[in-house]
Amino acid sequence: MTYAARETSGDAGQPVELYAFQTADAGWFYTSGDAAVVHLGETFAIETMQRTAISQSGEAKAGQIKITLPLSNPVPQQFKTYIPDTPMSVVIYRTHGSDGEFVVIFTGRVLAATFGDFAELTAMPENDVLKYSVPVEVYQAQCNHFLYDAGCKVAKALFALDATVTAIVGNVLTLPACAGKPDGWFNAGYVEFGLQRRMILAHVGATVTLINAVPGLDVGDALTAYAGCMRDFGTCVSKFNNPQNFAGWQWIPDKNPFATPFT
Repeated sequence: MTYAARETSGDAGQPVELYAFQTADAGWFYTSGDAAVVHLGETFAIETMQRTAISQSGEAKAGQIKITLPLSNPVPQQFKTYIPDTPMSVVIYRTHGSDGEFVVIFTGRVLAATFGDFAELTAMPENDVLKYSVPVEVYQAQCNHFLYDAGCKVAKALFALDATVTAIVGNVLTLPACAGKPDGWFNAGYVEFGLQRRMILAHVGATVTLINAVPGLDVGDALTAYAGCMRDFGTCVSKFNNPQNFAGWQWIPDKNPFATPFT
């Protein structure tokens, strides 16, 4: 029988679903069935999992689904300390028995994970991205660009510093190479370790405080630290010599004349 015939049959259906979770550097493949399945060159291992129904409507969150997995599963563990550094996609295939016909029933991105007795992933369909408004520039003193993006045009390679980790305490790293820069040079910048990236909250001497710890980072590992920007006009000029690309309105009055009259 064909997939369509089994899907609509009252008693011939034997539904099995395959779940492919992937980031830029890793992939995890599972099946809700009672036997491992090989599909597209990947082996989908048996896992205890379930999902909510897939619905379609014009509402912004209507297409979202929830996928429940054991707490120990490596997929939700990617969200345990921090969101993955590259987006996590999920594709769900559905088949019946051993007929060999697979149909894609969902493709999207995993947005978040919540943890209780089980881990619950929230996934949004790819086409639902089009339902959200695209951000526009706003009238503000702070630059609308992000450092090193296409609008900023600062070459991040010119502000990169290779460093070796000599100590780690949670999210605080000791990077002796950073001591050669003024305190605060890396504030609001970030470090890169492989494909992982973490924002730098504070930099004093050789001590760098990250927004969160970097899984897999050990003493002796090499990483790259990038200078940060507070996105104000003064920093843009003095640190990056980039006033021509500043996208803020630095002369906005900081006093509200309706609340405090000018004198």
